[in-house]
Amino acid sequence: MTTNFIVDLTHFFKNYVPSEYKNAAYLFNNSIVNITDDFYVMAVRCHVPTSYKLIKHSDIPVMWGNVSGIGDGWTSVDAYTLVFVVRFPGNDFTQLPVYHSHTNIIPKYPTHSYEDPRLYKKSDGNIYLYAVTLDKPCANSQGAKNLTCAYTTEWMISYDGTTLNVGDYNSRQIPCEKGILDKLDFNERGELFTKNWSPWSYDGKNYWTDFYPSYTIHEEESPTNSNTCIISSHQPDPFSELKILKEWYTFTFNNNPQTLRLFAFSSTTPSIPISDDIKKAFFSGKNDVYAGVSHVRSNAKTLFQSRDYFEAIIDAMKTEIGLYGSYINFLIKLKSWNDANLIYWHGDIYMMCIYFFVPSVENGQRGNIIATSSVFLPMMMNWDGSLASRYALTFPTGLLFIGTDIIITYGEGDCKSRLMKCPLSELNLTKVDSNYPKNLKFKTLELIGNIEEQRTVDLLKNTIV
Repeated sequence: MTTNFIVDLTHFFKNYVPSEYKNAAYLFNNSIVNITDDFYVMAVRCHVPTSYKLIKHSDIPVMWGNVSGIGDGWTSVDAYTLVFVVRFPGNDFTQLPVYHSHTNIIPKYPTHSYEDPRLYKKSDGNIYLYAVTLDKPCANSQGAKNLTCAYTTEWMISYDGTTLNVGDYNSRQIPCEKGILDKLDFNERGELFTKNWSPWSYDGKNYWTDFYPSYTIHEEESPTNSNTCIISSHQPDPFSELKILKEWYTFTFNNNPQTLRLFAFSSTTPSIPISDDIKKAFFSGKNDVYAGVSHVRSNAKTLFQSRDYFEAIIDAMKTEIGLYGSYINFLIKLKSWNDANLIYWHGDIYMMCIYFFVPSVENGQRGNIIATSSVFLPMMMNWDGSLASRYALTFPTGLLFIGTDIIITYGEGDCKSRLMKCPLSELNLTKVDSNYPKNLKFKTLELIGNIEEQRTVDLLKNTIV
């Protein structure tokens, strides 16, 4: 059985959208959680732009802006979350799953799709899904109008072997303030503070991990007991090493006043216990270790727009080769794909990083991060070695361990649904200590995929040819 693989799930999911949307539905940021044996619940975000009748195929993300004269942005004629029960026979994640059941969750506020559904198990043993949606215009409790309001919604998911059931929604601000969030909760870029939190449970209690603006672990109380569910928060000290890394990977080129922020760390998937095989192989002596997958944003796209600028930045980085060595190689690889018109660019590069932490209290803190993987960008390759992926943007939303293999479900380019599988040993674990910034590696993770794609990108026309 092949151990390194990327499976494209996009067209599998498209079989279950209305026929009129099949060419235009964007299905991405898919999550996964195990039910029992080789049965799984999966959820995927579906976005149908208002101009869907003009779209011949949804390989180019309309949400990034004006593409071939189509500029819907985030407006939609239909937007919902698809929830599936599927089977991966024998837990073989190199093949498409077998369909068993599915249902759709329709947003209460239909002006924006539910964003990036995450599936997870809570301390009560049940499976839940949460997602964020927006409503604009709306008014807050003080009467201010024409605001963009954020809503975070959680459902309980159940499957009795025949029927997939979705419980009543519980709208609340993460981690669990009761009722609708009717105030702005955005950072300076207009992004939701509450969007990328990682839920997990340990020793009968539920927690949420947040990395923005600082690493914080929130402990959750039952929402039926009070209006707020945060009863305590922890900010572990070891995360200071990642703060150092964020500062070190902020690079200013003297002849250009722009500062390139090359490292922004955010939690993304739910966090889960690592497998016994991984504990034995990599974390011997630790009783409990959990893991989650973050996305790591870099605004290094600007490096590829000018050859002289790119070479000058690389030359300057080489003066700190001990720090920037693997990142230089990473950028050179991306530039080779860029020069061949194989990459379609978002404003940022979105990479992944697996982080490992202690869920119990250690040295007076809960959630101490003890190691991370390399920062990596999974790219799907054809069997002949050519590049099949065309987007330097991956957004992880689901995590599993099978033996010493890691399974990550993720969206690519805001228009593809992917699943990657590879041994954890290929991701170069790095201990979080004072040497962490210099030891962390960056890499393109090039994995064979289940479909053949050999088209290039016409950057002048914003089309794939």
